[in-house]
Amino acid sequence: YGDASGSAEKLFDIAWGKWKETVRQMVRKRSDKQMKTILRLRHNQIGAAEAGKSWSVIDFMIQRDKKKFTRFMRQMKAYWPQKGAPRPDFRPEKQKAQERALKDGFDWTFDELDTEWRAWAKKGMKKIE
Repeated sequence: YGDASGSAEKLFDIAWGKWKETVRQMVRKRSDKQMKTILRLRHNQIGAAEAGKSWSVIDFMIQRDKKKFTRFMRQMKAYWPQKGAPRPDFRPEKQKAQERALKDGFDWTFDELDTEWRAWAKKGMKKIE
């Protein structure tokens, strides 16, 4: 759809079998974007670095607490703007829904999520027991 080819080109920037190592390197260099910045991007603006971090953050959230992650997802659906036709662009209502769901699910702000995720990623993104 429209801008998908631009996104596909950016996604080829990563060695897919080594995405976890790529993410670890970003964390060590502190070159990763904040999640609240990534969430504002359009599909064609998401490159390998943003996709890798996003996968890693979801992995972290699920490992941290599956029940909290489920609550986060349910709350996201409940808070998501329902008026009008679906729109792919960023809107403040979407950000508010994401922030509320994260707070309800994990009691975190996006800055706190990034801090918690970076601490986990710096330790090698190992399974949380």
